[in-house]
Amino acid sequence: MKKGLIFKKLLAIILSIVAIRYISCERTKPPEPDYREKWVGEYECEAVDGSNVYQTLVSITAESDSMLKIFDKYNAKINIDGEFRFDFPYAPDGGGSGYFIDDSLNMSVYHRQGQGGPSWSTHYKGKKLKNK
Repeated sequence: MKKGLIFKKLLAIILSIVAIRYISCERTKPPEPDYREKWVGEYECEAVDGSNVYQTLVSITAESDSMLKIFDKYNAKINIDGEFRFDFPYAPDGGGSGYFIDDSLNMSVYHRQGQGGPSWSTHYKGKKLKNK
């Protein structure tokens, strides 16, 4: 009879510990992947600036929420489809826009020299460099 009572008490203690542990465990959702990460990196691009054509590297880094930094100086707002837009912080008439498709970058940067001054654009098209 005492063995049965000891067994019941032991079983009750074990079940209580399991129940308390189950109830007290926080269920946290795993962090959602950052959709910008697939576009972060270096892109080897052909740049066309008027009649000048040259090869250049374009660096893309993640900034605050839904923002990318382009050329380490332009903050671009990007959506989940890979389209982005930015304005120059020092010239209200300049800026740029573009988009990513898979591992490719297409971007135009618009320049203007002062109010009413000449304007021009530079177009970039290139592929993401593979991580080594």
